[in-house]
Order: sequence, then structure tokens, then C-alpha cells
Amino acid sequence: ATLCPEPDCMSLKKKIIILLVGLFSLYALIEFAVQRLVLLPAFVQLEEETATSNTQRAVQALERDIELLVPSATDWGTWDDTYQFITDGNEAYREANLNVLALESLKANLVAFYTPEGRRVWGMGYDHDNERELALGALSADRLTVSHPLLAPHGEETVAGLLRTEAGVFLVASRPILTSEGKGPSRGRVVIGRMLNKAAIERFGTQTQVQLQVELLPASEGAKLPAEEKTASLVRHSPVQLRVDGGSTLGSTEVADLTGAPLLRFRVDTPRDIIAQGQATLRYAALSLAAAGALVLLTLLLFLRQTVFSPIATLTSHARAIGSRGNLDARLEMHRTDEIGMLAREFDIMVERLAATRQQLIEQSYQSGIAEMARGALHNIGNAITPIGVKLINLRRELKQAPLAEMAMAGAELADPTTPAERRADLARFAELAGAELASLVERTTDELETIRAQVDHVQMILADQRRFAKAQRTIEPL
Repeated sequence: ATLCPEPDCMSLKKKIIILLVGLFSLYALIEFAVQRLVLLPAFVQLEEETATSNTQRAVQALERDIELLVPSATDWGTWDDTYQFITDGNEAYREANLNVLALESLKANLVAFYTPEGRRVWGMGYDHDNERELALGALSADRLTVSHPLLAPHGEETVAGLLRTEAGVFLVASRPILTSEGKGPSRGRVVIGRMLNKAAIERFGTQTQVQLQVELLPASEGAKLPAEEKTASLVRHSPVQLRVDGGSTLGSTEVADLTGAPLLRFRVDTPRDIIAQGQATLRYAALSLAAAGALVLLTLLLFLRQTVFSPIATLTSHARAIGSRGNLDARLEMHRTDEIGMLAREFDIMVERLAATRQQLIEQSYQSGIAEMARGALHNIGNAITPIGVKLINLRRELKQAPLAEMAMAGAELADPTTPAERRADLARFAELAGAELASLVERTTDELETIRAQVDHVQMILADQRRFAKAQRTIEPL
């Protein structure tokens, strides 16, 4: 049997199926939107943060190498022998300390001593791999300009960073020359430098576990990187720029030299493993969600068919049969313990009560007619009596307002011979006005009593009509 036999009616089964499919579709749409608008961008952001972090870690590896030069420069600069050598240039210090072995022990390619005026007391640039001295341009000359950043023209104790030379890029650190106790005045600067060669760049990539490429930028007169907020970093670099190239995210940043001019471009290639893994995870999540949704939907439909649709169809067919044929002896007798079984039992009880009610209908019809007549009579009597009660209340209120007590007091004073003449005149005037008011009250009361008598006559007429109807012969109708 169908739940909805009319052609323009949608069955409960169709409505529930449409509702469930709509809800699952809406949930799938929301889940897809969450994946595309929330989860996937989160993976992209995480990948970008990773690429940025990889690029910054490569720069930090460069900074750590520069920082390692600072203690060596400090040791050489804060030494009484060095302090004395700047003054007298003694050969014993030179022969004992200033040679290729000293540079090799420092793992440095450059050591130089300068006076505060920029005169080079001693210096050497050496390539350990090729075993030859290096021509370093200004650093190989006898003098540096006073404004050269290695001479700390602004009074910094430590100057460290990158420097472009004719032999390549150097990591350099400069410290003031003081006594062993760290006292001055400073007699100049000691400069220690290390070449940034291919081996050093590969070491940076190995330390940070990234694919690092370093490009030497062409010298541009007057170019400066944007000033950064003051930090403890020894190397100024531009913000990391990201670019997607196939299956990798390329992060790049420009590193400045001691003067702030762009010197190197660090490029770090980060494979897009995070976004690939995220997309695969989201695909698996979507497939599992679709499979779970289909399984839940099918299970719900089968369950509803057995527990709801079929019993309701049986109940609907039974109700329509009773409505069309009027057979009140048919029963469902549906043996179920759930709400539908309870509904079927209550429906059978309702049909039994309907059959009993049909038997009582004839007797109740007559009694209902008598009751209807009585209600009409009582209604008419009530409509007639209500005005009587209202008028009696109004009469009572007006009679209570009559100045009887005041008139009695006025009469007592008039009877008293001691009452003054002026008072007697006032009392007489009051008695005259009160009498006129009482006369008016009596006249109004008489009219109201006449109206009440007419209402009582109307009630008597209603009762007479009711007695006449009660004596009429009863009407008998075959049923």
C-alpha cells in the first residue's frame, strides 16, 4: 500500500528520503567548503611558513659562522702583546704570531691590524686551498678610509658581517685593540675574516638540511636594503619572498654587507611535500566521508522502511478502509512494542469507542434537544433579569446618597430655641434644598420601579411560553 494515494500528494517516505539526501548533500558541501577554504589554506600556510623558516635558517647559519669570528677577534684584540705591537711594531710578536700558521689555526683567510686613523700595521689574506696570498683590494692597501665600516666610525665595539672584496665575499669581524684587562684607550682595530666559498655554502645547506643556492649580486652604487628594527642579528636581510615553481616552493632573500648594500641572494628550494600530503589527506577524508555517508543513508532508509514506512502504510490503509466502508468491527491487531504499535492499539480502542458512541447517539440527540431548549430559555431569562439587577444597584446607590442624616441634624437644630437667627436662616435654606433633592429622587425612583416592573412582566411571559412548549407532543423520527 502507498502512504499517499492522491496524485498531488507527496508521501512521507519521499519526504524523508529527500530530507536525508538534502542533509547529507548539505553536509558534504559544507565539508568540501571547510576543506577548500580552511584546511587546504592551512596546509598552504604551513608550507609557506616552512619555506620561510628554511630560508631564514640558512641566513642564521651564515650568522653563526660570522659570530664564531667574534671571539677570535676579541682574543687577539684584548691582548697586551697586540696592544704593544700596534705601538712599536716589534718583530718578535710578528714572527711568533703573524704568519700563515696563525691564519690556519684560526681557520681564517684574513687577519689585519689597523690604527684608529686607518693605517694598516700588518695584514694578510691567504687562500689555504691554493696556498697563495689574496689580493683583497682596499683590505690589501696600506690604509683604509676613516669612514670604513671595519674601523667602527660610530664607535661600536663589535663590527661583524659580510664584505665584498676583489677575491670574493668575506665573513669579517672587527674588535677594538685593548689591554688584556679590556682597558683602553683603543689603539685601533683587529680584523679577522673568512672567505665565503662553495664549501662554506654547502656546509650551511648541510647544517640546516635545505637545498641552498647563493648568488652574488652585482655591485650597485648607493643601493641599500630597507632598515630593519634593531635586533641582535649580525646580518641584515630583506623579507623572505616565496614563489611556487612546479613541485617546490622557492624562498629567497637578499643579504646585505656591512654598508647595508645588497650583496648575496639566498635561495632555498623547499619541496611541496606538505601541500601534497595535505591534498592526499583531504582526498582520503572526502572519500571516507562519502562512503560513510552512503552507508549511513542506506542503513537509515532500510531501518525506516522496516520500522516506519511499512507500518504507517498498513495503518493508513486500515484507516481509509474504515472511512470508506464504515465497518467498525475491523481491527489492526498490530503486535509491536514501539510508538507505532501503541498508535495501532489506540486506534483500535478509538474504533471500539466510536462504535459505542454510535449506539448512544439516538438517546443523546433527544437529551440534547431538551438541553438546547433549556439553554435558550435560561439565556432569555438571564437577559431579562440582568437589567433589573443593574437598576436595583443604581437605586440603592442613589438612595444611600440622599441627605437624610443631614436633614435630621438640621431639624434638631431648628427645634433648639438657642440656635441663632442667622443659623436658623441657613438651616431653613438647607432644608428647602434638601427637600427639593428628595422630591427629585422620589420621582426618579418611581420611574425606575416602573421599568423594573416591565422587566418582571417580560420574565413572566418567557416562563409562560416555556410551559406552553413543555405541553406540546414529542416528535418521533425513525433512525
